[in-house]
Amino acid sequence: MLIGLLDSMHFQPLIEPVAGAGDAAVPAPSHEELTEQVLAGLEQMAEDGYVTVHDAGLDAAHMQVLEELEAEGRLPIRVYAMLSLRDEELIREWLERGPDTDNDSMLVTRTVKAYYDAALGSRGAALFEDYSDMPGQKGLLLVNDEELDRHMDRSMAAGYQVNIHAIGDKANARVLDYMEAMIKKHDNRGLRHRNEHSQIVRVEDIPRFAEIG
Repeated sequence: MLIGLLDSMHFQPLIEPVAGAGDAAVPAPSHEELTEQVLAGLEQMAEDGYVTVHDAGLDAAHMQVLEELEAEGRLPIRVYAMLSLRDEELIREWLERGPDTDNDSMLVTRTVKAYYDAALGSRGAALFEDYSDMPGQKGLLLVNDEELDRHMDRSMAAGYQVNIHAIGDKANARVLDYMEAMIKKHDNRGLRHRNEHSQIVRVEDIPRFAEIG
């Protein structure tokens, strides 16, 4: 495991680069291979009885496959696509296009996905206090405040539902702050923006989910 390879002194600077290096070491599938993989997964879900899937954090390559499958009438189940805010070119394209309005489409794209902190198991989830088994480590935030503010502001302004990955109590508290401010600014509570995961939450923050909407 990653934890076993890194000591607490060097853990935080390396966690994300090490993960990225692992991804880079695996050759990306061709367009044909990716199409085959996506279709196989959707067909398996259809066989298992599912009728809709939410696919969170899609990049341009996956969106191209899904759009082609929809155009060809080959999507076996409905797909609610969440565009990855890590793919800047894709986001710029869809901000110009605007969210889908056709509820009868097999592929619906009207939401974006951001990542605020990392995972709890890797000690990357952002906490207010130190990890009990790793003194001095409080996790990390994957984007700065200005970047998250920009992502949320432009996405909500374009009419998109915003979903933010937040695991640790610090990340969740700050996402709630941002959600509250942005929902008030854009007056779009009806889009039902989502705090994804909400794994570790302070007691005082629990009521805020219902209050903010």
